[in-house]
Amino acid sequence: MAWWDELTGEEQARMPDDWVPGEMPLSGTPPDILAKYNPAIAAQQEVAASSEFEQFAAQYELDENGYVKGTNWTPWQLFHMEREPDGSPFVDPSGVEGDPSYTPPDDPVDYKTTDEFRELKSGFLSELTRIGLETDIINELWDWVEGEFVADASFSTAQAMVEIYEQEAFKRRFPGITTMREDAGRRDIPTPGEYLARERLWATYLGEYGMTALGADLNTMVAESYINAIGEGEFVDRLKAAREMIYEAPEAVKNTFGDWFGNHADAALMAVFLDPSKEIFNDDWVGLKGDVAAAEVGGWSKMHLGLDAPVTQERSRAISKLGWRDIDVWDTLDLLKAKEDLFVERIGEVDYQMEVEGVAAEFGINTEDLSGVELAELLDRRGARRTADFSGGGGAMLTGTTTGFGAANA
Repeated sequence: MAWWDELTGEEQARMPDDWVPGEMPLSGTPPDILAKYNPAIAAQQEVAASSEFEQFAAQYELDENGYVKGTNWTPWQLFHMEREPDGSPFVDPSGVEGDPSYTPPDDPVDYKTTDEFRELKSGFLSELTRIGLETDIINELWDWVEGEFVADASFSTAQAMVEIYEQEAFKRRFPGITTMREDAGRRDIPTPGEYLARERLWATYLGEYGMTALGADLNTMVAESYINAIGEGEFVDRLKAAREMIYEAPEAVKNTFGDWFGNHADAALMAVFLDPSKEIFNDDWVGLKGDVAAAEVGGWSKMHLGLDAPVTQERSRAISKLGWRDIDVWDTLDLLKAKEDLFVERIGEVDYQMEVEGVAAEFGINTEDLSGVELAELLDRRGARRTADFSGGGGAMLTGTTTGFGAANA
């Protein structure tokens, strides 16, 4: 099969008008067809790879079709067409007769030299620099703007600053703004400048409160703060609470909080307070403060009562809510510890536990069976009876001398 029989219909349509099968004229035959079907393709590739051809071809500027501008010849065709007596290629393509039907395209005006382009570039880049965007984001957005200008020379800085919100680079950099724009009811959407200003401020706060080293995701954190309307005041309060729990709380309190609401790693504890990926920002800040207070009571109960495990989360939370009554939790736990003997097992008495009935009685909270007031009265009577027995030399029988979590105290 001859090479011209292998031409596709599209390739045949691109051949010169006067072309007939059986010939492959150099003049007018598209370069890609020559490269595909010319029997001398191997020799062409070898020559094209040589430094001699590269130096030759570098002399010429090509048009959009791959021809030397002003001609219908490729550099490779000219390279093989004629040579001077010294063996160097003929280098004046204007003297080589080509296809008279070929009309080279007009040289386009370099858009980068126009006043419109210079004005667009200066205005757009100045605006993004003023906002404070990073260089890599600016460059990515500028590539988009330049492409728009090439397609439409009327594209302006003002138009770019309107359409910039729909660009992937912008959405990636400002996820909070993007999400808020999707909510038609939002009227509190920050500008990019305001967004970056909050990032800088919060980065300073994270450093001041020792959170930076724990790997806080600043970009996501700022985004979620805008989405969930968390202001500077609440953010600082969360930072304070996180610092106190991570760096200042006794180990028993820190471990109790980790057991109940997160885990023991510092970064995980920080995330409970600050990291939106844990969905804490979607929770009630008052509720989170209640968790902290409950963990403090639970941790203190371990320390002050000498327990192996803290008072239950439910009772700890109930005790923490008594703050309005000015109850000093530490002192109250110490008073309960001083009554430890009341919970040492004694035959004939009801089994009361210090961490259950004792806590309920001391703080005035209820158990499933009795109110805190009732339990306080029962324990007071037990104390009075034991004192009377001791004073009268009664023979009360003790079958144990210690107490602790899970002990059977009667």
